[in-house]
Amino acid sequence: TWDFKHLNPTWNFLAELGGKVRALLAIMEHPINMAHLAKLFTAQLVQSCNFH
Repeated sequence: TWDFKHLNPTWNFLAELGGKVRALLAIMEHPINMAHLAKLFTAQLVQSCNFH
């Protein structure tokens, strides 16, 4: 979803992926899991910025 729609100015992240993000964060209550998610997220963000 993100790959194909994030450049569309009318795309609504909250409507499309907000529920999935909230569900993911709800099941990851342990701080270590959150740290791993943060590392993964930043690595993916840096990679996507360097790709374009």
